[in-house]
Amino acid sequence: MVQIDRESLSKITVYVGEKNYYERNQLRDMFKAHGITQVVCHASLGSLRDLVFQHPPDILFISDDFDPEAFSTIQEIRNQKLGDNPFILVTVMMSPARP
Repeated sequence: MVQIDRESLSKITVYVGEKNYYERNQLRDMFKAHGITQVVCHASLGSLRDLVFQHPPDILFISDDFDPEAFSTIQEIRNQKLGDNPFILVTVMMSPARP
């Protein structure tokens, strides 16, 4: 099994999409505590899309209520209409209040 050390994690880029200021900061702090230092947080889908187009991340981490167009943005990434890498790891946080 491949071992991932803190040096390897420091090379990963994560974009976080979350409307809530405090939750964005908690997510950023969580990634940084595990050694991922390149974390960029976004409060709007427009700024996130611009950055994905210019500099695709390794991981895209968004909340399910981030923006109504968030899932179509993921589809655009997968179909290479947004950015060059359709294999970006996308994680969507699902709220227990939103089944």
